[in-house]
Amino acid sequence: MSNDEFGKFFYELPVWTIADSATPPCKVFVLAHERQGPTLLIFTDEDAAMLYIERAPLAGKVTLKIEDKPKLRDLVATLASQGVRHVGIDTPAEPSKFGRFMRINDFLAELNAS
Repeated sequence: MSNDEFGKFFYELPVWTIADSATPPCKVFVLAHERQGPTLLIFTDEDAAMLYIERAPLAGKVTLKIEDKPKLRDLVATLASQGVRHVGIDTPAEPSKFGRFMRINDFLAELNAS
C-alpha cells in the first residue's frame, strides 16, 4: 500500500478484515470506536489483522481475506447501508496508538474510481 495523497487509500488486493468465520456466510466485525463511531477494519496484510485479534483480544474471531474489488466494494457498500460510518486502515488494537480512518463513503468512492 502506498499513501501518496492525504485522505486517499491506495491499495493492492488482497486485503483482510476480521470476521467470525473465514468462509462466507460470515459476520464481519465492526469496531464500536468511541470517536469515529461504527468502523470497518481493513488490513493490508494478514499479520496485522491477526495481531489486532490477539491484542484486542477478540476471542473466536479470524481473519477474512478479500481478494477481489467487487467483493470489497459489496462489503463496504452493505456495511455503509447498515450505518457503519468509517473504515479503519491498519488500525492498531492499542487505544494509545493512532489509526488511519476514512469516512466509509469516501472509501467507497475511491473503490469505485479505481
